[in-house]
Amino acid sequence: MMKARLRAGFDDTRAAWNRDGLTAILALPIVKRAFRFGTTGVMLTLLHAAIATGLIEGAAVGPVPANITAFILATLVSYLVNTYWSFSQKPGAASLVRFVVVALCGLLVTTCVSGFAEWLGLPYGIGIIGVVVTVPLVTFPLHAFWTYRK
Repeated sequence: MMKARLRAGFDDTRAAWNRDGLTAILALPIVKRAFRFGTTGVMLTLLHAAIATGLIEGAAVGPVPANITAFILATLVSYLVNTYWSFSQKPGAASLVRFVVVALCGLLVTTCVSGFAEWLGLPYGIGIIGVVVTVPLVTFPLHAFWTYRK
């Protein structure tokens, strides 16, 4: 009888922690920021693709200058969206410089990962998947703990 009561109490506590623990985890500022950062990343990737495609198809600009232009514009928009929405801060010269440094680190990681996939002879899609997984794992902590440090 006592074992049954203890077991029931343990199960109730575990169920409450699982329910409330998940809610608590999702409410953590870092998780909220990571979700917003990821959402922003998806939006800005689409913006980059739209700008580059528009310049290539509509303005007869070559792929390299089109992608450089798209990268610059998407990075500036990304800075504003991440500053205000993902990290709830105000723009400033210091955070902008740090943001650009991290963005360039992301570009370097992109180049290395995609180049490595190409060197291995993998399909370019595998390289893209590698970039999509790797770059946020590098850039989010840098932004969270350096770009937007308080």
